Formats: sequence, structure tokens, C-alpha cells
Amino acid sequence: MSQGSGMKRCRTCKKNHLGKCRDPPRCYQCGEVGHLKVSCPQLGRAMGAGPSSGATVSRNRTGAPNASGGHDGASASNAPSVNQGKTQARVYAMTEADARANPDSVAGTLKINGRDARILIDTGAQRSFVSETFAGGFNELLVPMTQTLLVSTPLGDDIERDSHYPSCEVEVEVEGQNLTCDFVPLSMIEFDAILGMDWLERHHARVDCYTKVLELESGEGLTLRFEGDRGKSNSCIISAVRARNMMRKGCHTYLTYVVDKAK
Repeated sequence: MSQGSGMKRCRTCKKNHLGKCRDPPRCYQCGEVGHLKVSCPQLGRAMGAGPSSGATVSRNRTGAPNASGGHDGASASNAPSVNQGKTQARVYAMTEADARANPDSVAGTLKINGRDARILIDTGAQRSFVSETFAGGFNELLVPMTQTLLVSTPLGDDIERDSHYPSCEVEVEVEGQNLTCDFVPLSMIEFDAILGMDWLERHHARVDCYTKVLELESGEGLTLRFEGDRGKSNSCIISAVRARNMMRKGCHTYLTYVVDKAK
């Protein structure tokens, strides 16, 4: 029976209409409308957890896509990643003024890899750090750490570091004895290195913060003695780093302008 002039029976929806068929798509897998074969629920259940006939995209350790339909090595979900988590470390002093104001630190000069280095022994620092500029003269290469290190600076900033100079490659010389140290590179200006608790504990250090004397034990059981600077600090003077940190905490700040009339 005719349904109108010019109308023909559509092969897609089996109805009579003009123009293109606008019925919803029909799945060739189950015959239902509303989805295509590629997203058919029946096809997904039949395939189970295995890969489909097409290529699937997965992520390898470095996050690069792998379109081979399988795993290129270990996937990100079950492989040990270089940066699966983050550890934290804090630095309380990074300048000479901070060191003088901090009674738990000892400043001085030691040899690192045969070069004179201005160092700070800081009992408040969990890790040991080396200036990126000073480390530029190392022959050793940086090695990725198993976990990203989040370093909190005296300014209140958090800096991420993911590589270090392992203890087997960097040596600290005290009284002619070589003591290994694990350094993390950090941007510093006034110190070449900061020796933290990881180094102090490893070598059974005893720090006299009043006399600024450090005693350590070598691998042979010898007692090594290092005397740091004993310059008296002026309690009325603080560093710009500490001042900025105090301002962030809400301390009142006054700016003075002094004029010498004699000049």
C-alpha cells in the first residue's frame, strides 16, 4: 500500500519516509538499536578481561602509550615506578647568617672530592645537599632516586628532587679519612654543601653545638675531630631569608630610612 507520493520503504528502519534515515544506529552483534558493535555489551562479556581484536592502549612505566594490545614490560599499575611516592626533607639554614643564628649547626671548610668546600653541618636537616654549582665539577653522574624528595626550604618553599649522587661516588674528607656521603643537588649560594642527619648518623657523629666541635667514627673505628667556625653571632641581625620567612608568618615589619646628616 502506498504511503504517499515519493516515499519509499527504507532498508534501514523498514519504514516509509523521505530523505536519509535518522533512526538510531543498530548493533550488528546483538541487533539492538542505540549502540554500535564496537561498544556492544554482549561483545564485552564474551571477551571478558582479555584484549579485544583491535589494539588497546596501555601505559608503560614512563607513561608512553603502548598500542600492541599487551604490555611492554611492566604496566604502571603493577610495576615499581621510579617515583611512586614522595619523601620529605627539611632544611633550616641555607645562608651564613642562618647558620650563625641556628645553635644546632656548625659551619666550616672540608674537602669534597679533593676540593675545598664551604660546608654546613645541620642537625635539623634530614638529608645532605650539595650546591648545584659545586656539583658541576663532579665526575660522577646523577642517579635517579627511588622516590621523589620534597625539600622544604627556610623560605617555606617546597622543591622536588628526583636524583642524587650516591654515597659510593661522593666522598667527604676529614683529617685525611674519606667518609662517604649521599648528596642531593640543591640551589645554594653561600654554602657548597649541607651535611645532614643521614650523614651524621651513618658515621656516629657527636656534635657539640656550643664549642662547634664535631666528632665522627671512621670505618676503622678511629675518632675523627672537626672544629667549625666559632664566630659570635649578633642577635640583633638576621638574614633576609629569615626575615622573609617571619613576614610570611605574620610578624610585624618596619622599614627604616636613616640619613647621616654629617655627610
